[in-house]
Amino acid sequence: MPALPSATTGFIPTSTPVLNSDSKVLYSPSDAWNKSANGPDCAQSGSLYLTHGVNASISFNYTGPSVVVNTISSQNGGRFSVVVDGFNTTSEIDTNTASGGNTSLPLCYPLQFPPFVITPPGYETRINHTIELVFIGPSQSTAESTNMSIGQFDSFAIPDLQSVLGKAKRNHGSLVLKVDLTMLCSLIVVLHDFVF
Repeated sequence: MPALPSATTGFIPTSTPVLNSDSKVLYSPSDAWNKSANGPDCAQSGSLYLTHGVNASISFNYTGPSVVVNTISSQNGGRFSVVVDGFNTTSEIDTNTASGGNTSLPLCYPLQFPPFVITPPGYETRINHTIELVFIGPSQSTAESTNMSIGQFDSFAIPDLQSVLGKAKRNHGSLVLKVDLTMLCSLIVVLHDFVF
């Protein structure tokens, strides 16, 4: 499955999936997560990790300017907060599709970060990062009587920005495109701020 671009781009880069069973994906506490026998056909991993436990978390270390989070949306989908490099970005992933929620979400729901609501200080100056998804419970858009929600995690993915840059270089003939990691992260942040 290709990585979705941030809301600021007009193309979809390819990506390298990191399945939920990969030893680099950590679940905490481990007993708060259950592995399903199978997931929907659109899931990268084939199975899902599920939780009802508030503050149950998933963490993953990645290298590069961005990461894709693949979750599953549902009528009783809950919310994850997004913590990057130990910083609460105040970004959330709301997977609820019930009436009052986001009924137009796809079943397999990918989001690419950045953009963040608040970018971690110095994010664009580092290449190694940690993302942590913390399950925070029911969607704010669900009825007050709803206290049962579920977090369903499929996989992470690392966008293949080298192929994107290579295509850009070929498409511009003799123009040589030199983009370093800092410039790329800064561009993503600036474009996000411009659009939003």
